[in-house]
Amino acid sequence: MDSINDMAVHGHDLWCATRRGILRWDTSNMTCHTYTVDGEELWVNAVEVDTMGTVWCGSYKGLHRFDGKSWKIYTMADGLADSFVTRIACGADGELWIGTENGLSRFDGKTWISYTANDVLPKKGITALAVGPDRCVWVGTSGDCGSGGGLSRFDGETWSTFTIRDGLLDMYVSSIAVTPDNEVWAGSFYTGGVTLKMGNEWTRFTTDAGFTRFNSVFDAAAAPDGSLWFGTYHGIFRYRDERWTHYTIMDGLKLDAVYSLGVDSTGEVWVGTKGGIARFDSEQWQWFNTGLGPGGDSIDSIAIAPDGIVWCTTGTGGISRFDGTTWKTYTTADGLMKNTPLTILIGPDGVVWSRFSNGMSRFDGTSWKDFSIDDKLTYKKFDWFSTIIDHEGCFWFCTIEGISRFDFREWRTFTTGDGITPGAQYVLSAGSDGAIWAELWQSGGFMTFRDGEWISFNPEGLPEGYFVGYLAFAPSGAQWLTLYRKSASYPNDAGVARFFNGEWTNYLFGEGPLGTRVLSKAFTTDGSLWIGTDAGLSRFDGKTWTGYTPENGLASGYVRTIVPAPGGEIWIGTADGVSRLVIDNPAGVTGTLKSPEITILGNNPNPFNASTLIELELPSPGTVELVIYDITGRKIRNLSPGRLPAGRNAVWWNGRDNSGAPVASGIYINRLRCGKLAVSGRMALVK
Repeated sequence: MDSINDMAVHGHDLWCATRRGILRWDTSNMTCHTYTVDGEELWVNAVEVDTMGTVWCGSYKGLHRFDGKSWKIYTMADGLADSFVTRIACGADGELWIGTENGLSRFDGKTWISYTANDVLPKKGITALAVGPDRCVWVGTSGDCGSGGGLSRFDGETWSTFTIRDGLLDMYVSSIAVTPDNEVWAGSFYTGGVTLKMGNEWTRFTTDAGFTRFNSVFDAAAAPDGSLWFGTYHGIFRYRDERWTHYTIMDGLKLDAVYSLGVDSTGEVWVGTKGGIARFDSEQWQWFNTGLGPGGDSIDSIAIAPDGIVWCTTGTGGISRFDGTTWKTYTTADGLMKNTPLTILIGPDGVVWSRFSNGMSRFDGTSWKDFSIDDKLTYKKFDWFSTIIDHEGCFWFCTIEGISRFDFREWRTFTTGDGITPGAQYVLSAGSDGAIWAELWQSGGFMTFRDGEWISFNPEGLPEGYFVGYLAFAPSGAQWLTLYRKSASYPNDAGVARFFNGEWTNYLFGEGPLGTRVLSKAFTTDGSLWIGTDAGLSRFDGKTWTGYTPENGLASGYVRTIVPAPGGEIWIGTADGVSRLVIDNPAGVTGTLKSPEITILGNNPNPFNASTLIELELPSPGTVELVIYDITGRKIRNLSPGRLPAGRNAVWWNGRDNSGAPVASGIYINRLRCGKLAVSGRMALVK
């Protein structure tokens, strides 16, 4: 699902700025339409609708105007202060105010006037913008460590700037809302909280309102009932009748990080996150799927049904399906056992199944139904490390008691007497000849089930100091395995190995596939091997290795699953969305970083100019190292924040190197490390 960067409400239409263009959500009939900007899927930072109903949106390429039929773009050549547009606001008189990375511009439909840091503004980058009922323009800029930035006001003749000395909570103002009574609310980026300015009086709201340090306030909105809404990194805050209410995922939000807010003509509040769009009807949150992408970005499992429909799990967003045109997402509201499916499975009969930590659900064509199991397997608590469906449609499970098989009539469990170790974590796979293989995870031991019994398979001929795991079968009969380097503490991925006709051929990282960790494997009908790693997608055609990364269009470099489809397509599930690759055009990936232990959720904005917020998630408290590299691997900046709490965190980068000098435009890598765990993400700096 695309991140909703900004919202604007006009009548029944809710306009949303996303990284692929503009969404128009008709709240009267709950339909959604997407518009690309000038035919291009462009990252849009801001959207506004003027008094005439014209839609304006800002990207890093300029200010785009949409009259309902066609697009027109304005850039610096037309008088815009800078082509990188960050914020847009419209006054009651129809004047348009445009915040950019190099100042503020005013446009009355004919004439441009710009204001920059060289004359009236404390900083050139505009981070927040609003126009009050009295036509005063309020501007937020970003201050570094208490210097520069602040809250500025333009009354049509004179500029005034307010800082911490005046009562402002933070020199980095990230959001502004102005009420009908001209109360000004300024959201803080660093400190975590908001400031209220009423005339000459200032009031700060921080921990007393439930805000925590570094809880950035991304957006603010005033509702007709007098309530104030604030979208933050840790949920939504509402201020009404001098009382604060805090909403999180525990109250119905799909994700805590809320980047945008909007209030429609009925007073209902709309919020935009990386997980979709939600509406608050004064009692509960209702989520809507736009049909433009899966219900979440973390794609752990993909399966393709005989009718060509693509199914995928989406982390915490339920299960999504794509029929070639539209995405549809199923959640607990549709009968799904949980919104956190682990695996999607499709049997030979085309029936769709999903595995959860405590059971299974079956799709009957309309809704999901829990799969009934006997008390014996209930006792096992469905603690499965691996689940597959064989060629006959039977389920195979690795449980805490051993390996179990279910043919929809009876269960059979294989344990110690069959050569299976209870409690061991086996990875199951089905060979092209129908045999079932069980790999003892990260130890190199294999078992194969043939003719009713388990037989040990101990590969010989491996180089000293290595062992293999994670089995995949090529159409030629060759067996491809992940090659591990033995370690006293934790096995390290070394590459992949091919076992064919009794001989081993090894392809180490740096000599073959991209990355440092093998996450998935698949084969296409031409015999090519495709490998998903923590640095992209690799293809081996029997002679040559070819790599595909986000620069080719891949949604993320962290490739969790690969599924070939009929018709020469490959579906790729990543940590940041799903991609579709057309094999006859292997240079381009179409379609839309997390490890299983630590996560880089992305950076916002991206692309960015001057500064960006790198979002990360930790499963437990720990000391974090975050380092920025350029595309050549040269270390640029050490942002290591030290020890961070569990959950979502954020680290700000001002686009400068360790010496304090601004870095050039280009692709940069952020590398997050916590203990022995590490993961990387990519950022684009555009000036």
